[in-house]
Amino acid sequence: MSADRPQERSSGGRKPARGGTGRRGDPADGTAPEKNPAKLRKVAAADHVSWRRTAVLFSVFVILLVLIGLTGSRATSSISRWVGRSVFFRSGGSGWGVHPNAEVSDLAFEDGWAELGQFNVKVFEPASRRRFRAEFKLEGAIDCKDEASFQDFMQRNHRFFREQVTIAIRTSPTADLNDPEHRILRKRILARVNRALGRPFLTSVELPGFTLYESIAESGLQRVQPEAGAAP
Repeated sequence: MSADRPQERSSGGRKPARGGTGRRGDPADGTAPEKNPAKLRKVAAADHVSWRRTAVLFSVFVILLVLIGLTGSRATSSISRWVGRSVFFRSGGSGWGVHPNAEVSDLAFEDGWAELGQFNVKVFEPASRRRFRAEFKLEGAIDCKDEASFQDFMQRNHRFFREQVTIAIRTSPTADLNDPEHRILRKRILARVNRALGRPFLTSVELPGFTLYESIAESGLQRVQPEAGAAP
């Protein structure tokens, strides 16, 4: 044992550094520690997964915001239509939110008879693929006691009223549109408008100046002659 100690001192009196193997990265030779490639790959993979997760969450959040915005706008629009058309029509009184229409000022009322506006309605016949246009003025006897009540009602319902008349025209067969007396057409307008309004607003209708045109590709619009020999 005593013989070994002088040999250790003869090496300069210094103990070998711990882990001093002389390899690169050994603190004894002053080089930086070598990084573990496997550990670096794991860290990079974890960062990548975290970034992807953040991106996915952000995308989902944006999509949810868009859907909420679309749903909210549609719901608001639906509520407005329901309030303006359903509640007021059924109540027969004042509804929520008045939407004045400039065209109402062109309407006239006197002694229960009203001029209800000019119409220009495009009609498509699917079976024959023919296109028509109906032009007419709508007049009729209505259930309003005076001019003020008529104007108030039409200010609130004018657009919806015109929509119902337009639908009645577009869903009518060409034969009914071309009938000189328009008997079935007048009944259809009367029934559809009153059913939609939820009250007998119209008691009779007339269609003065009703003219039906057919769209011809080569020559534009041509007037359709009423059917001859139609029964009055």
